[in-house]
Amino acid sequence: MIHRPVCKETAVSEAWLNLGAQSSCAKVVVKSVSGRRGLGHAQLTFNMEVTAKDEIARDCPLWFHGRVELLAGDVGLPLTSLSVMDHPPILRGYGNEVQFTVTADVDDRQLQLIEDNRAGDLRLRIWLPGHTFREGHDEPFYVNSFDYTIPQSQWIAILEQVGFTRRFLIEVDAGNLQLQPALADAYTYYLEARTRYMHGQWRHTVESLRQCLAALVGKKPEDEDSAVDIATALKTTKAKAYSAEVGYSERFELVRQSAKFLCDLAAHPGSEETGRKHAHAALVLIAGVMESYRR
Repeated sequence: MIHRPVCKETAVSEAWLNLGAQSSCAKVVVKSVSGRRGLGHAQLTFNMEVTAKDEIARDCPLWFHGRVELLAGDVGLPLTSLSVMDHPPILRGYGNEVQFTVTADVDDRQLQLIEDNRAGDLRLRIWLPGHTFREGHDEPFYVNSFDYTIPQSQWIAILEQVGFTRRFLIEVDAGNLQLQPALADAYTYYLEARTRYMHGQWRHTVESLRQCLAALVGKKPEDEDSAVDIATALKTTKAKAYSAEVGYSERFELVRQSAKFLCDLAAHPGSEETGRKHAHAALVLIAGVMESYRR
């Protein structure tokens, strides 16, 4: 049996359904939220309950088709759409309570954007309009938007359940590259490396990253540092640190030189075969190095 972490109702998480000219004819409540893993995406499952508050809603099938936004401060960021899983709920009279489920599909990048904008608890804003079939006619209904909060600890449990905590996504921002020609050239080589990686060309991936690292400082990829050169640069910087501050820019340059020394191996295929893990590790490492050179 698969355990799914469940988020209990934590805040004002109800809305009122307006049908035709009749307002507040049913109340909609979020009971819990859970997560399910998919292929390259996750499915958030909102377990809901609708309660009839007026006889006008009797025997009306309720097809909900809403949307959900991420609340970042006072700003709502559109996230994804909501759809009813399985069958729409049907109310059988005043006071009747029916549970139903709506789902939201979010991909890995959307999950990363949620994490980039989340400060503690996850705050969502939900809309649940829809339509019903009443007295022989298709008729829309409206539900006021409402906010729903998932506590941080329970949201992390959902991320673990959908497998997101076992992945780390790297996003390289092109930014305003025309102001930094060297960075623009490096970015071109990085995109080339990523394309080669997708084709399974591991050595060529690292070779493109070698060119990327050289382009960052306006050098040619053939300008190789030896292990002795790297060791000397580290010793020189260490000695300097005893009498002066060594900032991030100098330290990242040492990282760049070391990464270039790493990638130089791809230019000498006879020394060791380049595998997928080498190419992947180099892609992740150099994405961070490139970011450090952005002004």
